[in-house]
Amino acid sequence: MNRPVILKNVPSVNRLLDEIKHLLRILPLRFPHGVPEHESDFEHTFINSHGEMIVKKRLKEYEPEPTDLVPKPEEEKWKLQLETVQKELEYRLRTYSVNWGVFQPAYKYHRNEDKKEYRYTFNKDTPKYEW
Repeated sequence: MNRPVILKNVPSVNRLLDEIKHLLRILPLRFPHGVPEHESDFEHTFINSHGEMIVKKRLKEYEPEPTDLVPKPEEEKWKLQLETVQKELEYRLRTYSVNWGVFQPAYKYHRNEDKKEYRYTFNKDTPKYEW
């Protein structure tokens, strides 16, 4: 039930299907990605509900060219060096800024909006000098 079946388009089969065509939905078989080229591709094909035979093609083996393996001088300039990374990490440990970029304060209060007077009462006891 509700399973796609492939039949030959010959007169004998067409006569049999004509008798029960009110029970069937006949769709032509389409190949949107092309016909399978290799025998091993048949293992990776399926028919969807729209009558399309989807072929997942084999990928060709990639063999890099010898010129791809050698870095270009422009790329060598931007290469990350282990010594640079270690210096940066040691600096962050010394300055206690390891997670500085991740855990920044979400909001900075102004004009006593947080109702904590002690933050804003410093230097009020010191005498003011008039010049």
